[in-house]
Amino acid sequence: MIISFLIDGIISKYAPYSILSLIYLILIDKNNSKKYYIISFLVGFMFDYFYSVTLFYNSFLFLETAFFIKKLKQLLPQSIINYLIIVGFTVFNYYTTSFIILSIIKYISFDFIRYLYVILNSLELNLILALILYLIKKKQHKIKW
Repeated sequence: MIISFLIDGIISKYAPYSILSLIYLILIDKNNSKKYYIISFLVGFMFDYFYSVTLFYNSFLFLETAFFIKKLKQLLPQSIINYLIIVGFTVFNYYTTSFIILSIIKYISFDFIRYLYVILNSLELNLILALILYLIKKKQHKIKW
């Protein structure tokens, strides 16, 4: 998780790698939901503190994303396709929620073309990274679903 946070500083313009790490973390989680949610909140807080000027915005957005990921994980059987579906839905959920909130508070003006551009670029990179992480983790250990 720490490595993903540092990588976020480099590639956060293209994709929030920490979001992908939340998905990855839930795969190796041993049903310790409380710890998972605390880590999600803290990573969001660090993201707020180091990479943005919005205090607690990403903390709660990462926490909401963690709940979303956990629910999807419970609904879908274990497979690489379902893992990639979770990644896709999570990226879509993260950016959609973010764009809606930021538009409502007038922090940004909602531009549908920009929204699609951000989601498509982020999806592409996150799906590639997710596939690589999944294959690496599958070779190292049995992935727990």
